[in-house]
Amino acid sequence: DDARLGALFLDRAVQSAKAVQVLGRLNRPAPELNKSSDLLRVVDFANGVGSLRESFEEFGGATVVYSGRRAKRLRLELRMDHALSRVLE
Repeated sequence: DDARLGALFLDRAVQSAKAVQVLGRLNRPAPELNKSSDLLRVVDFANGVGSLRESFEEFGGATVVYSGRRAKRLRLELRMDHALSRVLE
């Protein structure tokens, strides 16, 4: 559990609470390290989107997982929002 983590490579299947814990480790704020959520990456060789979605839904409400073009578009939108907010400050 280190705030400096920005990428995670999964080479084994994770389910239920373990999936939520492992993937949640990336979502630690670290403003002093300029860690931004739009820079976080998960490379998963072992789990399907459906199984990860089920794991997260077990512990909360609706879970949305995007991949491909939609994920790329959302990352671009986040960067644009961030840039605009800096300009407007």
